[in-house]
Amino acid sequence: NYPWDTWSQLSADNDWWVFVSREYVDTVHAFSNSGYFTDLNNGITNGYAWYTITGGRQDYMNYFHYCRELTIEISSQKTPPANQLPSFWEYNYRSLINYMEQCQFGLTGVITDKLTGNPIEAKVTMDGHDNNNSWVYSGLPVGDYHRPIKEGSYNVTYSAVGYFPKSYNSISLHDRQTTALDVQLEPITTLTADFAATRTTIGTNSPVSFSNESFGGDIVSWNWTFEGGTPASSVSENPIGIKYNTPGIYNVKLAVTDLSGDSDTELKEGYIHVYDAYNMGTGQATTCSALFYDSGGPFESYSNNQDHTFTFYPADTEKVVKLEFLEFNIEFEPNCNYDYLEIFDGPDMNSPLLGTWCGTESPGTVIASGTLGALTIHFYSDAAGSEPGWTALVSCDTGVGITTYTEKPVRLFPNPAHQMLHVEFLSKGPNRVILSDLAGHRFFNQSTEANSIGIPVGNLSRGMYLITVESSDQKWTSKVLVE
Repeated sequence: NYPWDTWSQLSADNDWWVFVSREYVDTVHAFSNSGYFTDLNNGITNGYAWYTITGGRQDYMNYFHYCRELTIEISSQKTPPANQLPSFWEYNYRSLINYMEQCQFGLTGVITDKLTGNPIEAKVTMDGHDNNNSWVYSGLPVGDYHRPIKEGSYNVTYSAVGYFPKSYNSISLHDRQTTALDVQLEPITTLTADFAATRTTIGTNSPVSFSNESFGGDIVSWNWTFEGGTPASSVSENPIGIKYNTPGIYNVKLAVTDLSGDSDTELKEGYIHVYDAYNMGTGQATTCSALFYDSGGPFESYSNNQDHTFTFYPADTEKVVKLEFLEFNIEFEPNCNYDYLEIFDGPDMNSPLLGTWCGTESPGTVIASGTLGALTIHFYSDAAGSEPGWTALVSCDTGVGITTYTEKPVRLFPNPAHQMLHVEFLSKGPNRVILSDLAGHRFFNQSTEANSIGIPVGNLSRGMYLITVESSDQKWTSKVLVE
């Protein structure tokens, strides 16, 4: 079985997975007894379509280590008799060699620094194709990369922190053939301070770690300032465990200095958003500013055998509760019969049901319109299987389509962004949104009258970008990190 085991959506490389799986099994059939390796789709299956699991090695290696790993079950018995092992080897060894050979095919090469010729670690992205970490990286100390992929024509972008990205269009790749492409990336030589955080929207007392993303020189010192944080400063390159005890919106500043004495400072205003936090359970809260998590909180999955109801009331009686789901992943079943989330438009489960959700299809933004401006959330989980759960932002709305905000004129989230960058306009449009890299190349340029817009960033190379919002009376620019 091939990825994914955890998620219902297909891998970006699903066609390649089917191709190599079919090659494996067809070869087994040619050298084994009739009836061997014929279950499901004559011997192959998508993992999730068979049965879903979480925490498996296959998804872990493919998602977090950018590998191409599948699971081969050579026997329906987990511990077959030892005298059967020679037969299993005879049936499978040719297919195993075929699969090993696949690492030589596709797009391959070495990525180096244009000025020094030294190998570098860079990201290789198939533009318009890759998602959910299907891209690969070149590895040190050689700088070589290997990108197995189903035959076709692809646009490829090479990128690395501190270098200008480089793209190639219409590269033709073929099954069981190798296309070599060595690439040199030009370094950005101007010292530029930059950084990223593990999370920018957090509950009180949740730890945040920061990573230095500065480039352009041989940096020897880092001076951090964490407004509202504990500790309030650090000289570590990558500070960890910074805590924010009080709700609010806080700036973070990093000043770096290189060997030659040059320095640069990056100030990210309103970078860390801290809220009171509530975990799912049976209870209620009256608030217009909070984070709402599943029972596992921000770092753990929810538990099994749960049946809880939680009601949010607006702290301002002239407004209504608004729930905005930032992350959502609940065990999937087509009819949501396993684990599910229900939202009711009112103070209890006798209020009108707004919907039932499971899987990764998020409720999005839900605004109360019923009794007392309240929303009631009911969560049920069965005895087996759990997922990461959800993160939702609780705020208050006028109930007539005019949301009350206390933040800056433009709100970006999440930052760092992974698949989608959301832009909320806190003043009336029209607004023009431009997303560009540091060299000025534009990847998104659109005008809208809407209150918000989503920018797909899943196919962009990892690195720093500029988001610019232009209205009739102002222009606002901020840095965005894409991971």
